[in-house]
Amino acid sequence: MKDLENEVYQRERTQLELAERTALLRSFIDASPDLIYYRNAEGIFSGCNRAMEELTGKRESELVGLTPWDVYRKEVAQPIVDTDQQVFANNRAITYEQWLEYPDGRRNYFEIRKVPFYSKDGRHLGLVGFGRDITERKRHEESLEKASRDKTTFITTISHELRTPLSSIRALSKLLLDRMDGELTSEQERQVWLIERTATEMSELVNDLLDLAKIEAGRVEAQPAPVVVENLFRALKGMMRPLVDAERVDLVFDNGGIEEAFDSDEGMLSQILRNFVSNALKFTEDGSVRVSAAHDVETDTLTFTVTDTGIGIDPDHLHLIFEEFTQVENPLQS
Repeated sequence: MKDLENEVYQRERTQLELAERTALLRSFIDASPDLIYYRNAEGIFSGCNRAMEELTGKRESELVGLTPWDVYRKEVAQPIVDTDQQVFANNRAITYEQWLEYPDGRRNYFEIRKVPFYSKDGRHLGLVGFGRDITERKRHEESLEKASRDKTTFITTISHELRTPLSSIRALSKLLLDRMDGELTSEQERQVWLIERTATEMSELVNDLLDLAKIEAGRVEAQPAPVVVENLFRALKGMMRPLVDAERVDLVFDNGGIEEAFDSDEGMLSQILRNFVSNALKFTEDGSVRVSAAHDVETDTLTFTVTDTGIGIDPDHLHLIFEEFTQVENPLQS
């Protein structure tokens, strides 16, 4: 009899501990701000937490036994049912995002995670769903996307508006420099050359802005084709010649003895090197700017290097190199 009483006591104690643990677990689930719900293999609700009750406007006891079709509008229920079927068919968890509606008409954006669950003997019982409200993040992303689109539109519009007058300035300057309207004094020639040079730099800046807008819009694709280093450098030298003060700065190109063509987008590569070279020339008063190419046989890669004898950048300012709208002050900028 004593053994029986002890067995009953232990059983009651175990049941009490189980009930306490269940209540504790339930309190954790209900306290969660995330949606938590369970649906069986037929897609019928088996339980949920308070956050889910608030979303559906139904108490758990009212929700149990219903399907998503009974709870949501058709256009909301369809992706819910479709993703349920994906979980059941593939037997693995999935994560996706969806707008859901509260009874008062509020629409919030949720990141939803659905996980299949099984009995101890491996029988498929249904799925557990978790939903996190990411409405603020979604709206922030949308505002950033809109700002990016607006910026791209602005850049494109301004760039196109600037192209025509700049082309006219360059054309007129060239006519004057070619003496098509009579001779120029040395001072007049210098002034017209400065105008033509500035207009050319502005045109290149406009083209860079348009390229940037295309890149941000995802409309730029590399067009690989055979490129010969010597031909690339020859073209660069011609483009950079107007920027070089030949009496004080030497612009040197070294092809590293590379004669074989390689595949690349010559236009993009030329633009990158042109930007580096023009920047190097801008900050080099005396000395040289060297553009070189080297072939690493082991990795079969080409490396292009632009070096100069200019003022350089103080080590304390190196961290500013890639910051937007930041420039280190120096005498050559005045």
